[in-house]
Amino acid sequence: MGEEQTRRFADAGTKENQVDPKIIDKILYNFRTWQRLVALTEPVASTSVIRLPVATSSGPSIPERVAMRRAAVTEVLVAVELALKSMPPELRQIARLKYDHQMSYREIARVLTKRARRRVGADQKTTRVSISTVHEKVDAIRNICAQHLRSISGEFWAQIRTLELDGTEQRG
Repeated sequence: MGEEQTRRFADAGTKENQVDPKIIDKILYNFRTWQRLVALTEPVASTSVIRLPVATSSGPSIPERVAMRRAAVTEVLVAVELALKSMPPELRQIARLKYDHQMSYREIARVLTKRARRRVGADQKTTRVSISTVHEKVDAIRNICAQHLRSISGEFWAQIRTLELDGTEQRG
């Protein structure tokens, strides 16, 4: 994430307790990648020492910065994971298709239509999931995620200003 993009990302999370849908999309598109990156920065053994950040004249050390960034990203991941778990199965399925499989609204509508037709029988050619229905469901997914992301402390939004996840953006 470039510096300008990071600043916009941070600013978007703090405006009037609203979370920009573009930010939610960016988080959801990168959710699995960020989980893997956080796992890579976890201490490797239960005996690993975690130092709490101590202010110095030269700023936090590299391990301290990594720990602070990991904590900030983890806070987002936990909020989004709770949001996904709180969704009805239909919305979770649509979220997986859109964000994990990066399908368009049209592709999602086709998949859902095929599944619905299988459930009601092949005779039911009138069974159809529209693109606008998928759009409404994706908006509902964003709203649920936004509710959970609003619970994140202002400290996160300040910390995200320094977060650099170069090479991790998949789409968004």
